[in-house]
Amino acid sequence: MTAVRTDLLEQIEERIRNRFGLRLPPHRRAALVAELTAMDSQANPHRPALRLLSGDRPALARVAAALTNPETYLFRHGEHFAALGQLARQRRAAGRPTAVLCAGVSTGEEAWSAAAVLADAYGTAPGAFSVVGWDLNPGSLATAQAGVYGSWSAREGLKSHDRWFERTDAGWSVDPSLRSNVVFKERNLLDEIVEIAPFDAIFFRNVAIYWPRSTTRVVVDRLARILAPEGAFFFGPSDPIELPGWHREFIGVAMVYRRTDPQAPRVVQRRAARVAPQPSQAPAVDLSEVERFANLGQHARALEILTSRGTPTSCDELLWLGILRLNTGEPNAATRAFRRCVYLHPERADYHQWLALALRLAAEAGHP
Repeated sequence: MTAVRTDLLEQIEERIRNRFGLRLPPHRRAALVAELTAMDSQANPHRPALRLLSGDRPALARVAAALTNPETYLFRHGEHFAALGQLARQRRAAGRPTAVLCAGVSTGEEAWSAAAVLADAYGTAPGAFSVVGWDLNPGSLATAQAGVYGSWSAREGLKSHDRWFERTDAGWSVDPSLRSNVVFKERNLLDEIVEIAPFDAIFFRNVAIYWPRSTTRVVVDRLARILAPEGAFFFGPSDPIELPGWHREFIGVAMVYRRTDPQAPRVVQRRAARVAPQPSQAPAVDLSEVERFANLGQHARALEILTSRGTPTSCDELLWLGILRLNTGEPNAATRAFRRCVYLHPERADYHQWLALALRLAAEAGHP
C-alpha cells in the first residue's frame, strides 16, 4: 500500500471531525489510507487525498462512511419495533397518526422495519403514517430508497411482518405500497434542526458511539426538541446516552426514553447553525498504570486513572473499563463497555467472550 504523508492524513481527519463529528482513533488510519487507495483507478491515494482537501464533499462523505460501521438489518433489536407497534396501536385507537424519525438511517433497513410495523396498525393509505430517514451518506440513502436487500439483511427474520416484503432472487424488496409514507433525506445531524413538526418516535441507534459526549449531548438535545410530548426515544445498547429527568426503560438489551413531564416541546424556527468543532482530545490514558493497579487488586484506583481524562473511547480503554466494572460489582456498566467493543470490532472473539460473561453476571445479580 502506497504511503500517504502524515500531514495530509491529519488534515483529512480534521475535515472529517469538523464536518461529521467523527473522531478517528489511530488504529483506523490504515483504513483511511485503504479507502483513499480504493478511490483512485491507479491505486494512488494521494490524488483522492488532495481532492478531499480541495473541497470535494461527496468524496469526504464517502470516506467518512467507510470509516464507520454501517451495520444494520431489518428489525434489528426487535423489542424496539414491538414497542413502536404498541405505541402505534394506541395512537390509532385515539384517531391519531404516528410519525417516526430514523436519525442516522444508513441503508434504510430501520426505516422500512418501522414502516412495516406502522402499516400493520394503520394500513398503507397515503398519510396514514409517516417515516422519515436522515443520513449524510448519499450512497447509503440510494440503497435505502431502492429498498432492495440481500438475505443477510433479514438474518433475524421479518418478525411476522413478511407481507410487507417481497421475495427476490437476491433477498427481499419492500412492498411498493409502503413507499408513499416513507421518505429519505440527506442530512448531517450536526446541523441545526429548522422548522419541523414533532415526531412520535425517534430512532437514534448506534450513531453516538463515534462522537465525543459533548457532541452527542448537543445532537440529542436537538432531537429531543422535536419529540412529541408522549413520544418514545429509542437508543441502541452501545450508545453512551443518558437523559436525566426522563423515564428510562430497558426493552431486552436496548433502551427507550420517555418524558416524565410530557409537556409539548416548543419547536421554533432557528437560523441554521452547526455544532462547533470539538477541541482535540486529551492525551491517552497510560494503560500500563491501569494494568499495574488492577494487578494489585486496587480496582477502584485503576478505574480512577482510566476515567481521569474523560469517558474511555478506544477499544483498549473500553475493554479495561468493562473488566474493572466487573471487578467493582457493576455488570451492567461492564456490559455497556463490552457491547461498544463488540460493535467496533465484531471480529474479536475475546470481546464477545467478555460480553457473554458480563451478561451472565448481570443476570445472576438480577439486573435487567
